[in-house]
Amino acid sequence: MIVGTPLYEWMSHNFFVMAMILGVIGVVGYYAFYSSRRKGRYRQ
Repeated sequence: MIVGTPLYEWMSHNFFVMAMILGVIGVVGYYAFYSSRRKGRYRQ
């Protein structure tokens, strides 16, 4: 019955996991944006 509580507690104790996931998503998103931004100048 109680499924959200253990998951929330686990995420709370393992906050670095959430930070790492957000970091990876941020890096991938920034790289994709940077690549698409300089897509025209990258291939001459």
